[in-house]
Amino acid sequence: MTLDAWLKQTGRTEEAFAAEVNTSQKAVNRYRRFQRIPRLDIALRISAATGGQVSFNEMIHAPDAQEPACP
Repeated sequence: MTLDAWLKQTGRTEEAFAAEVNTSQKAVNRYRRFQRIPRLDIALRISAATGGQVSFNEMIHAPDAQEPACP
């Protein structure tokens, strides 16, 4: 599941989620739109905060892309 889909499904705001994983709202917005790949430590916090529903692999591959997202 993508971060965008998870946030929509759970009704979480970018701001609330950013505070939970100790990053900025702007960063969360970029992660959910595949404009930035999170550092490993942040990716692990995202995965933990979503109960494993958003994996690192899903954070680096845009659903309609064949190549990983650009950093």
